[in-house]
Amino acid sequence: MEINVVNTSKGFVPLNDADLDLKKRLKLGQTYTITITQQRNVGMVIRFNKLLETTFENQEKYLSKDALQLEMMLRAGFGETKTDSQGNPYPSRVSTNFEEMDEFKFRDVYNRVLDEIVKEFSYDRELIENEINEFL
Repeated sequence: MEINVVNTSKGFVPLNDADLDLKKRLKLGQTYTITITQQRNVGMVIRFNKLLETTFENQEKYLSKDALQLEMMLRAGFGETKTDSQGNPYPSRVSTNFEEMDEFKFRDVYNRVLDEIVKEFSYDRELIENEINEFL
């Protein structure tokens, strides 16, 4: 069961009527384990895409934005090995889809990829952040 809640000074409160109905199914006095995830912030996704776009446009090493993203995510530790139909292994980046990664993890991806971009191209982190902020 998944219930969306808002954290208030009085504790977690169901986000809407559907979530309240789900909460009512829980037995009073029963102990439950809760896993906390933060819903993804669309603005953070826009920041990440702008980071990749800006970096790609200002370099000549990578032939595509996808190649840049793959390399930076692998270096940042967000890679995995997959196998093709012939059984050959190849590197792949972890998925950043909304369904597969919460806000906490995505912010970690963003910051670590930014770190790798700064290292790879000797960019000034503050300058990159300012350019992205101007876009937003």
